[in-house]
Order: sequence, then structure tokens, then C-alpha cells
Amino acid sequence: IESLIKDLGSGNFSTTFDAGNKLVECGEEALPMLIDALQVDNQRVGASQVLGRIGKSAVVPLINCLYDPNSRVRLVAAIALGRTYSKDAVEPLIELLNDPVSDVRMYVAEALGKIGDERALQPLRDRMGSEDSVLAIRGIEEALRNL
Repeated sequence: IESLIKDLGSGNFSTTFDAGNKLVECGEEALPMLIDALQVDNQRVGASQVLGRIGKSAVVPLINCLYDPNSRVRLVAAIALGRTYSKDAVEPLIELLNDPVSDVRMYVAEALGKIGDERALQPLRDRMGSEDSVLAIRGIEEALRNL
């Protein structure tokens, strides 16, 4: 598992992709090392992607990724949380509707739509009224259709 985690930060798409698939197969056994990898700059994005594919047992570390200074990590964490369908992610995702990066806001909205919790309805409507990014607006519209 340790060598697969290192491969997540290789910079080579094929190597990273293969390592991610193998780590998903490892499942919860890989969780502790994936969580540690969230602290390593070149492994954060790959680790958060794998965590999202592992499922609900990865929700807490993914929520923590929503507060990462790297917008790419926040974006990937939002996508991954949407795939878990976890209601525990709704409030932290709602907070991120005001992220300074429009791509992050778009994926946060889409994740909220996938999770399907009505708590997101009013915050999404409120964000729609002040959103200036066409991509984020599309994400909000899709989320509202799913709620």
C-alpha cells in the first residue's frame, strides 16, 4: 500500500491512475495511509480521489479536505463527497458554496444535488441569486433539479 500511495504523487497519469485503482481494491485497509497522504502536497489530490471511491468510511477525511488551501483538493473532495451520498457532508458543502473559486462552487453544488438533502435547497437558491460564474450557475441549476 505504501508504494501505491507514493505512486499517487508520481506526476505520471498512468501510474497515478493504476495506483488509484489498486488502492480502491484495498478498500478500508488503505484508509489510514490515504488519510496520511492528504498531508503530502503531491499526493493530496490523488488521495482524495481514491477516498471518494472507497465510500462512506472516507467521509470525515474528505470533509477535512474541503478546508484545504489548494482549490484542486477542495474541488476533488466535493466531487468525492457527492459520490458517497453522505448526509454528514451537507453542512460543510453548504459552507463551500461561497468558495472564492468558481469551479469549486460548481462541484460543491453538484455534490449537494447528488446527496439530495433538502437542507441544501435554500442555500443553493441564495447562491443562485448572487452567482456570477456561468459554470457555477449550471452546477446550481443541476443541483436544484435533483432536489
